[in-house]
Amino acid sequence: MQWFTLLIWLLVATLALPLSGGALLGRAALGMQAIAAVGGLALLVVFVAAGESVVAAWIACGLALFGALAMVFAVAGLTSDRPRPLAAASSRAQTLEEHTATLAGAQLPLFVVVALLTMLVALEIGT
Repeated sequence: MQWFTLLIWLLVATLALPLSGGALLGRAALGMQAIAAVGGLALLVVFVAAGESVVAAWIACGLALFGALAMVFAVAGLTSDRPRPLAAASSRAQTLEEHTATLAGAQLPLFVVVALLTMLVALEIGT
């Protein structure tokens, strides 16, 4: 279970890094989710390497929940109908924002899944 969770964390961090560029679009939540993803991955690596550091797994679970919350705010902002100054300035920025929203829509459920898996690892269920 630990290795599968680590693999999912790696996928989350891999998607989070390109999404963090969305902070340039005025969505700070996209930058925060990247910090949560990389931090959670690092903590789960510490948990797997140390073997007995359950605290690291619980903190990683908290970071996954924080990342999911940040993604909720980011997706809500990216899909809103309110006019955005940057998006109105050019059609290229609008296209970038649409692609970011698509990738963010894929990232949000992954944060929820990795939070549940990390919680199971922290509780030592399935090991």
